[in-house]
Amino acid sequence: MKFLALDQCAWILLDHARNAPQNNEAHYLALCAVSELVARNELIVLITYSNIFETQKLFDSASRSHRALLMNSLSRGNFLAGPDLRRRHEFRSLLSQHFGVPSSNNSENWFVTKRFWEAASYFEVAVPVKMKRIADQAPEAVFYSYLVETQQENLEEALTRYHAGIDELLLALETRRKKLRGETESMRRKVLSAQMLLEHQNDIFQIVDQLGISDQDFKNAPVGFKRDLVRESATLLVERELTLVLEAENRFLTRNDLQDMSFFTSAIPYCDIVVGEQGFVDRCRQAKLDKHFSTVVTSDVSALPQLLQGIYSHR
Repeated sequence: MKFLALDQCAWILLDHARNAPQNNEAHYLALCAVSELVARNELIVLITYSNIFETQKLFDSASRSHRALLMNSLSRGNFLAGPDLRRRHEFRSLLSQHFGVPSSNNSENWFVTKRFWEAASYFEVAVPVKMKRIADQAPEAVFYSYLVETQQENLEEALTRYHAGIDELLLALETRRKKLRGETESMRRKVLSAQMLLEHQNDIFQIVDQLGISDQDFKNAPVGFKRDLVRESATLLVERELTLVLEAENRFLTRNDLQDMSFFTSAIPYCDIVVGEQGFVDRCRQAKLDKHFSTVVTSDVSALPQLLQGIYSHR
């Protein structure tokens, strides 16, 4: 099974091609190629939280409805688990392997969820069991209902909270960039790795406890192992390397930068092909993340038929 992630610009192009194939022949051929592989159960198109967020921004319900129908048609209700879920699973896997402790949830495609809200974060507590059951049985219907039937004020509130979180991250990034201006990339990487470990230490300690690892055993673990939790966690590795590239650029960063980074951080480690904004395609290549994860990155939707043929020819 292969996995494909599309940023919102790609979804828009495919939507236009579906509505007017005669005016968008190359993109329509891409849509047909993807649809055919999905129909043969050879390809899973994953919806990311960035996709959901960008679709929420369409305050016209008819436009949201058209986009949601296309997303459902290609994804079949498959969503890429959000950053909290991914980090926690990655930490659990690394800790269980190092300490020789069995871990649950070892399914091959654990990063795929039918619950659209899990694409945002780790919502284990807030969602009723009944809703989880319904979403597992009819993910497309639940997702469509959320996008199309949610009240306008609720959508606006969700966007306001999302933007507040993005602005907080932007401030933290700019503050660190000022403090470390003039430092080598190696030093900036060390500082960022240490900061990431501190930010997620509560999750790590909680998982250590859940796995039954004693505090003393964890304390006695080599310093290198703890440091490598960032390098070995795919989500944190991509976030770290893209952050380093962004911080080195001589310009003001924007909300769009962090939204694009969120998309690539989610998709690069877990998808075979990622279609996204050219600037971040270049940054991924600069950081050699495409080679590290053997992921094809492109901004060209019309190249999808050829790229898909390429990855399937190497099976």
